[in-house]
Amino acid sequence: MRTRTGVPVRLCAVVAAAAVLSAGCTNNAGGPLPSGETASTATTTTSPTAAGDSVIPPDALPFPEPAGTAFPAARRAALQAALDTVMDGWSGLDSVKGVSAAVVTPDGSWAGVFGADGAGVPLVPDAMAGVGSVTKTVTAAEVLSLAQAGLVDLGAPASTYLSHPLLHLNPTVRELLSHTSGIPEFDTGTAFDEAVFADGTRRWTPDEALGYATGPVTSPNEHPTDPAAGYSNSD
Repeated sequence: MRTRTGVPVRLCAVVAAAAVLSAGCTNNAGGPLPSGETASTATTTTSPTAAGDSVIPPDALPFPEPAGTAFPAARRAALQAALDTVMDGWSGLDSVKGVSAAVVTPDGSWAGVFGADGAGVPLVPDAMAGVGSVTKTVTAAEVLSLAQAGLVDLGAPASTYLSHPLLHLNPTVRELLSHTSGIPEFDTGTAFDEAVFADGTRRWTPDEALGYATGPVTSPNEHPTDPAAGYSNSD
């Protein structure tokens, strides 16, 4: 998870990054990288768009339980090298101080870090950090589980389950999950960030954060055949 001076960054993509790192560290047989092989030269077998690959079929669920063991040393080193390479590309950004990343699979796990926290203390794999936007992945999975159980209708207006003025154009639950709701972003990098940095210990309620979503609300049905998806913390 990225941190920046004083407080953890709220937005992160650790789950997605970890998946990419994990995919980039398998050989053609899906095993650990040979000694000396780098992540940049490895061939992934996990991409659904790669030749001969396919998406995971529904009957493959639930996924196997994660293993309680670590990856072999060569794979751990390759994952750390991949993380270092990614972060070296961000070295010129003063706002990015460090990251932590983890990969957990049925075959083993790995956790790595790069850089330091907001106070300049070098990160360690078990360092505490704000979970940030990983909550989006977890929340989406929980909502889909509720939908599968018949407790939530993905096609129903989100106002069926939530009450907020920003829902007045009746975006559906599915549109919230897919970031096509038309609800404006609250974290514009100006007023909200200034308020966060003014008090790094403040606990924010959803309504307090959404109070900074001052842009226009657009109809999610404005482009029904090609909905305009855009990453939004408000969704």
